[in-house]
Amino acid sequence: EISDAVLRGENWIGETLIISKDNQKIWTRVTVVPRLNQHGVMVGSIAIRTDITESKIATAEKNLRRSLHILRDEVYMYETESLRYIYLNKAAMERHGWDEATYKQKTIMDRGNHKIYNVDAFYERVAPLIKDNAKEVEYELLVDGCVHEVKTQLVQPEGGKPHFISIERDISERHVFERTKNDFISTVSHELRTPVTSITVSYTHLTLPTIY
Repeated sequence: EISDAVLRGENWIGETLIISKDNQKIWTRVTVVPRLNQHGVMVGSIAIRTDITESKIATAEKNLRRSLHILRDEVYMYETESLRYIYLNKAAMERHGWDEATYKQKTIMDRGNHKIYNVDAFYERVAPLIKDNAKEVEYELLVDGCVHEVKTQLVQPEGGKPHFISIERDISERHVFERTKNDFISTVSHELRTPVTSITVSYTHLTLPTIY
């Protein structure tokens, strides 16, 4: 595409991705201008590159957060070492009554029961992520008397710092449903076994007529 435009004697403007020697991805905005001699024949080109990696990452992150903000599940992003929050979606902020300025001063220790959100317990849960033995860990926590399903990943964005992202969902109703379903199955199974037992007992007392 670039060479076609330059060969036609036209400027080319666009974005290109470059992989550096240390395997880092660098996005650049490029303007390529053909160099023509006095006869109008192209003898070369001049390329002007501007590093737009940070802008590219910021835009992608902004779009991601916009999508996460409207989810009904609670979404938490936080630093790997300090465990300080860097993002909460609308559902998470509403649960705690925090705004953006407030949650950026908080860590996972500032919410819920400290016996649940202590540092040692947390790092024990996410150890498979840190050791790169798993892409996601899933566990349940009791939060304000409700059972929450938590799915956590360790994210390493291009050009950015690694961080954890946790998605929480209140599954208390699911637990009630599962318990009710199991009780129902247990009751039905018992009722089904009882008549079968009776029939079996009665059958053993039957004698076949003798045929001569």
